[in-house]
Amino acid sequence: MYKKKKVVLRKENSAVCLACITKTDKEIEIVLTSYDLDCDSFAICDRRNAKIYPLSDKKFNFTNFDGDIECALVKDMRPYATGSTRADGRCYYIQGFLEKEKREHERSLISKKREETPPKVEIKKEEKKEVPQKPKEVEERKRTNECDYPEFYLSVKQNFEEMFVCFPRVKILEDLIPSSEWVRVDREDGFYVVGVIKENLIPRYLCYGMPGEVGLTPPTNMQKYCQWLPINDNEEGYWVVFQDAFTGETLEK
Repeated sequence: MYKKKKVVLRKENSAVCLACITKTDKEIEIVLTSYDLDCDSFAICDRRNAKIYPLSDKKFNFTNFDGDIECALVKDMRPYATGSTRADGRCYYIQGFLEKEKREHERSLISKKREETPPKVEIKKEEKKEVPQKPKEVEERKRTNECDYPEFYLSVKQNFEEMFVCFPRVKILEDLIPSSEWVRVDREDGFYVVGVIKENLIPRYLCYGMPGEVGLTPPTNMQKYCQWLPINDNEEGYWVVFQDAFTGETLEK
C-alpha cells in the first residue's frame, strides 16, 4: 500500500495538474502543483465518502477514506480534469458525487427564489440570456488547433504534456530559444533536458539535450546528430538532438 503517490489529473487525455498524495492510517493529505486554470473548487472521493473544497485552500485533508482515491478540478460543479490512485487513473464515483451536489445546489437556489418576489420583467431578461454561443465556438477552435498538430507529435503528445506538468522548467533555455519550452528530468546518474520549439504556436521540433562543456566529447549515441548549444560565457551548455515534429526524423548536423 502506498504512502506517497503522484496522480496526474487529465482533461481529454491531456495532463493539466499534478496531485501529490500523502497517506497515513487516519487521513490523506493532497497538495496540488503546476496548475493555472479557471476552476473554482477541488473534489475528493472514494466509494463511500466525498468532499469538496475551495481551490484557494491549496492543501486538502480527507479522513475515513476507503480504497482508491479519486480527485477532480471542478468548474461550475462539473469535473474539469480528473485522476485517481488506480493504475489506469480512471474515476467511477466523482461524476455522480458532483451531479448530486449540483442538484442540491440548484434546489437551494429554487427555494431561495421562491422566498423572493422578483418583477416579471427581470425574469424575462434572465431567460433571454440563457443560450450563449461561445462554448461551441471555443470547442470548435480547439478541434481545429488539434488537427493542425504534426502527425508524429500527436503520437507522443500525452508523454510530453505529462513531463511539462511533472518536471521543473529550464528558464535559461526558454530565454535563449524563442517560442520554446523546456523541462529538466533528473535521474540517478545526472539529468537531461527535453524541449519543444514551436512555429506559430504549433510544435515544430522536439529536443533532447545532455549537459556538457566545450572541448568534451558528446555521448557516443548523440555524436552523429547533436549540436552544441552554449548557455553562458563559462563554456557550459548542452549537446542537443532535434527531431522533426511532423515526421519523427532525427536531424543530422
